[in-house]
Amino acid sequence: MLKTHAIALAVLAAGLSAKPALASLDDDPFVYDPAFNYGLILEDRFAATTTASYLLGLHIARAANGDVVAAGIVPAAFQVSPPANNIGLVRYGANGERLAWSAPSSQFVFYEDRYVDYPNSTTGNVGWVDDLIALNGRFYALTDSVGAQRDVRIAIFTDGGAFIDDMPAFVTGLDETGAALIPYSYPTFDGSGNPVIQQMLIAVATYASGTGRQIITMKRFVVSPVDGSLGVDNSFGVSGNGAMDQPLPDAFCDAGSSCSWSVKDGVAARDDTASPTLYLTGTAATSGSSTNAFVAAINGYDGSLSASFGHGDGIYVNYLDGSSGGVSVAVAPAADPANDVVYLASDVAEPCGQRGAVTKLRAQVTLPEGTMTLPDFFWGDGGTRGIGGNPGSCGNVFTFLTHVVLDGDRLALSGYEYLVSTPDPLFSVVRTSDGALTEFSRAGFTPLRADGTPWGGAVFADLVATGGGRYATTGYLYDASAGNALLFGTAQLASDRIFGDGF
Repeated sequence: MLKTHAIALAVLAAGLSAKPALASLDDDPFVYDPAFNYGLILEDRFAATTTASYLLGLHIARAANGDVVAAGIVPAAFQVSPPANNIGLVRYGANGERLAWSAPSSQFVFYEDRYVDYPNSTTGNVGWVDDLIALNGRFYALTDSVGAQRDVRIAIFTDGGAFIDDMPAFVTGLDETGAALIPYSYPTFDGSGNPVIQQMLIAVATYASGTGRQIITMKRFVVSPVDGSLGVDNSFGVSGNGAMDQPLPDAFCDAGSSCSWSVKDGVAARDDTASPTLYLTGTAATSGSSTNAFVAAINGYDGSLSASFGHGDGIYVNYLDGSSGGVSVAVAPAADPANDVVYLASDVAEPCGQRGAVTKLRAQVTLPEGTMTLPDFFWGDGGTRGIGGNPGSCGNVFTFLTHVVLDGDRLALSGYEYLVSTPDPLFSVVRTSDGALTEFSRAGFTPLRADGTPWGGAVFADLVATGGGRYATTGYLYDASAGNALLFGTAQLASDRIFGDGF
């Protein structure tokens, strides 16, 4: 089943031709990278039947050698589309070629060892892939399972594609929704007093408590240097199982609110220290039925809210005009957490549509009433850069952001946008120095088949920087020739600028 952020994709009605021609800011124009699969989106069917119609690329990661690996949900090999979903993994080289996995588990690999399909079962119950990370020569996928109760799990694969484990991330006994996997290195000492580096991994999710409130939970694992398996770190948290719960403090709610929040994304600053800061973002119901995007700063050592962020409570709530929700977060870390710069990507409702927004937060600003986190007023438009939405009128344009990546002096953002039909993929670049929108492509990324005919639309669900100002993205294509079937797609974007000064 699709998650909330993708439900809006089930839109019907007119074709792509009904969309208005909207100008874009092309100071830094991007195109499909001609060096990656000849500038075409790669369509992957994972050895399913030609009538399979529900294959979604959802997350992408960069391997240690520079290859990119995309993960999503797919049907079992040689089968039609779900009722049952599996995890699908596919690996691409520098030119967009599909690479065979070097040492895969034979029962989970197909099509000349190019597609990993786990558990390759018509009874697989993967509801969503929430995150994918490459860590120490292995891949970790955070997933939601579906059934009578939704549970978050972690599937682990070697760099060669072999299956290691599929384990529950939490044991709440309640419905869980996954958000992120956050790795960091923990400097410590062995029994002889010699310094060693212990790799840690924190899983982040939301669960619905028995009282009706949604609560953020985190669990910390020790990563085995031998085989990459995960062991619960019982020294973390307060419940004895390595987990730390964070309900939304009542101070952020009113009498009409459920005091719920849900987490969508997270990153770590100072991830090579014993006490990193975790920055989480998502949606908080902070005033009756309205929602707002938030950033919470978490002490990675003990899971507590950071007293140096927000208003001293560890939480910053972004009160923009229109209900909003945090989508993704990036951070430029400093040696002192007080000097971290945090970039919050969110979706914001507006009359007759929805826009994206990126807000630059300064971790500590000193004012007469105290020290607090505030937007950088001199960046963007008073601290926020709007992306997409209605172009100056009630145009019923809905813009959705999916991920933000901080890459040197730019923020790269993936997403999608629709008017009344299937969506256009969306890619944007925001300059970190001043918040200027230097790239914004709506219909500019309408995907084409190899014969030059267009697909019915597409979504960029995630992206990763691949070096040299390029970005690999994965998502899904709408096959207009097959009733808008959804098909797994991957591409790479590159700047089309040849000369300087905007030429």
